[in-house]
Amino acid sequence: MAASRRIAIHLEHRSHLQQANLEFLGAELLSALGKPKWQLALRYLWERFRPGPRRLFSKIGAGCKIHPTAIVEGSMLGEGCEVGAYALVRGSILGPGAVIEDGAHVQMCSLGNEARVARQTSVFASVLMDGAHSAQTIMQMSVLGRDTATTTASWFLDVKLDQNVRVEAPPLAPEGAPEPGPPFRDAGTRFLGVDVGHEAFLGAGVYIAPGRMVPSHCRLVANPDLVLSSLGEVSPNTTGGTFTIREGRLEPLQ
Repeated sequence: MAASRRIAIHLEHRSHLQQANLEFLGAELLSALGKPKWQLALRYLWERFRPGPRRLFSKIGAGCKIHPTAIVEGSMLGEGCEVGAYALVRGSILGPGAVIEDGAHVQMCSLGNEARVARQTSVFASVLMDGAHSAQTIMQMSVLGRDTATTTASWFLDVKLDQNVRVEAPPLAPEGAPEPGPPFRDAGTRFLGVDVGHEAFLGAGVYIAPGRMVPSHCRLVANPDLVLSSLGEVSPNTTGGTFTIREGRLEPLQ
């Protein structure tokens, strides 16, 4: 972004990427608000009531395709982005070629080049790097690395109700001294998502605790014993009853 030429931010953790992008977006919006109020009012009225997609206070790159029913507010879209039917993009930055499919919601997010948010997916306050693909029902305060993909039935847990989230990071120690204690420390918040490395894949049924980091190039799949692969001793003609899955087989509950 142009803001990077006049703002310098020191990042100590990948989760700080979100804050950096919000700072850049805020600088652009403040620059737009510096115009005379009558111009802003006319622009708002025009964008609010004109036919076609709503693009309130947004910068739209060349070649973007925005469905007439989509809403784009306070955002910056690079060249060649696509926003599908009934999708919402609010307070976000989309890199060139990013795709928001039908019915998806993207709010306060930063998407890299050719990143994709699947249909009916809601992404909030997250960063998707180049080529990342999010298909979860909802994802909050998380980071997806380059060319990483999540599936519809994978979940990032982002809230702890009883205590603050603990992240896998050794406690700080003086230089040259060993780092004592377990590799967990208090993150200072009860709301924190998940950080996924580059070229990783999360299959259906995978649940990840708040504040955890998934290494690059990993493929995570759920326990295969929980996937029904055989009827076991149960007849296909059986009707009624209550069953469960054990070691991939269907078994009646006692």
